Amino acid sequence: MKPIHLLAFICLLSGWRSLNAQTNASSLPKDGWYKIRIVQNGTYVTVENLSRENGANLVQANYADQRNQQFYIRRFMDGTYTFQAAHSNRYVCASKATEGGRVVQGDTPDQTGKWRMKYSGECSPGMVITYGSTSIPVNMIGQGPNLLIRSPEYHDGAADCVYKFMFEPIPTPMVSHSTEKTQTQKVPGGIILKKNKN
Repeated sequence: MKPIHLLAFICLLSGWRSLNAQTNASSLPKDGWYKIRIVQNGTYVTVENLSRENGANLVQANYADQRNQQFYIRRFMDGTYTFQAAHSNRYVCASKATEGGRVVQGDTPDQTGKWRMKYSGECSPGMVITYGSTSIPVNMIGQGPNLLIRSPEYHDGAADCVYKFMFEPIPTPMVSHSTEKTQTQKVPGGIILKKNKN
């Protein structure tokens, strides 16, 4: 095999491997395209019904390889991140910057769409996503499908485990200006894990 062909083959292989390799649970994502898996139940962060409207809910759903489940993650110098949906070019934002706010898509990443991430191995390994400068984690409410900004609740003396997220790299999505629309098959939140009592 000629050296140039061998080099091209090695580049192709290394690119394929890095694209298909899951982001390490403890490493923060780099700028790029990802699908975002919810560790506790294996569902994915999804803009509901492929909506392109501001205020559309982000929900958990099974992965269907649609652009409303694909996000461009960008990290800023201050350590915050933005998530931009491939199908709408809108950002993952908070409906309000307080406890109980819904996670929605919107056009104001500088005001309501800055997020922080940190690794946590408590309950299950993955990234905890918090809103802006607060320490309130993005979490599911009860067993419903919506993503909310909320603190863990305490039941029977044990706190609910905060939802963890895994960022799985994907190829750059095709840009489309069509008006595709489909109903999202939302998945209920499932079992709420509890921290062990000490």
